[in-house]
Amino acid sequence: MKKVMAILIMLSSVCSYAAGQPEEIFGFTTDYTGITFQVKSYGCTEKSDFSFEQIETLGQVTLLRDNMDTCESVMPYGVSITFTYSELGFVRGSEFYINNKINNKITVY
Repeated sequence: MKKVMAILIMLSSVCSYAAGQPEEIFGFTTDYTGITFQVKSYGCTEKSDFSFEQIETLGQVTLLRDNMDTCESVMPYGVSITFTYSELGFVRGSEFYINNKINNKITVY
């Protein structure tokens, strides 16, 4: 019975995951080609799992996770995913703010 309850709880948490949620990131870097985000991963995170919300009037960009990573690998530092400025719709001279919360808790493995 305990196994059945545990499975039901896990399924309900997976099913209740809302697509397009702002991703809590470990950090990001920029260069002349685009933005690289360091994101949580359990082994199955891919670039296609993400989209962006832009508020152009405020110059804000939010990385959204559309698909939850349901794998079970231990990846304490996550993975890097890169988006070019053209993928984000930016042109030379664009200014913007990354609106995602940064997870600054570090565990040394």
